[in-house]
Amino acid sequence: MKQEEKVIFEEARTSLFSEFDAEISEVETEIHDLKFNNAKKQLMLDIENASGDEYTNLNSEFYSQLDALEKKLRLLNVKRQKLERILF
Repeated sequence: MKQEEKVIFEEARTSLFSEFDAEISEVETEIHDLKFNNAKKQLMLDIENASGDEYTNLNSEFYSQLDALEKKLRLLNVKRQKLERILF
């Protein structure tokens, strides 16, 4: 490979990793925010002396969203690992 091709390849590889890392970071932030907001909602239900059904609905929605985000995060990490194996 010519030097110029090596430089372009390295730039492309760095860019791909940066994109994956940014997306992974974004999903990790979404998970944190979801957990934080759920905790706030639970505290509000505690303050309001909410019924058990309200807690059940909140937890059901929370775990559904959390599961989807965690699956997305696992998929991104697997893709990034595959990229590492291909490029190194």
